[in-house]
Amino acid sequence: MADAAVPGRGVQDHAHQDRRQDDLLGFTIRRYSSGKLLTKPSKAAMSRIRQRLREVFRAYRGAAPLALIRALNPVIRGWAA
Repeated sequence: MADAAVPGRGVQDHAHQDRRQDDLLGFTIRRYSSGKLLTKPSKAAMSRIRQRLREVFRAYRGAAPLALIRALNPVIRGWAA
């Protein structure tokens, strides 16, 4: 309550003022004012790969482990490439 009475001491959000963010080809690219560049998969891309892995796991439930591994390898390699 005391902070509200002091002028210029309101809640400020500086987190979004020092960076620029763009989504490109399934990646989120952030450039900070310090020159630092951060590239990571976008939330949508992560949810798509998790959904695809979930589908493979469910399809191969009860199957031999080797069959599951053979089905997962192309999905994981395609994601990492």
